[in-house]
Amino acid sequence: MKFKTLCLAAAAALSLATGALAQTNWPVKEGDFVAKNFKFVSGESLPELRLHYTTLGEPKRDAAGKITNAVMVLHGTGGTGKQF
Repeated sequence: MKFKTLCLAAAAALSLATGALAQTNWPVKEGDFVAKNFKFVSGESLPELRLHYTTLGEPKRDAAGKITNAVMVLHGTGGTGKQF
């Protein structure tokens, strides 16, 4: 019985959170990062390693200038990452 109540509470919280996120208009920015002469641990290298990224929202910095609200999600597929 406890487990069922916990699952229902979690589902309700997720539903509320999803609705709140869906209604927020996060500023979205896309960009590219290029690492020149990238060397893998194996010894192999690439003249250029290109990474495309998307950011949601704006970075918040503390007094020392460190970004405090960032979360990085990485995936190793050939997809776009838009599902995240």
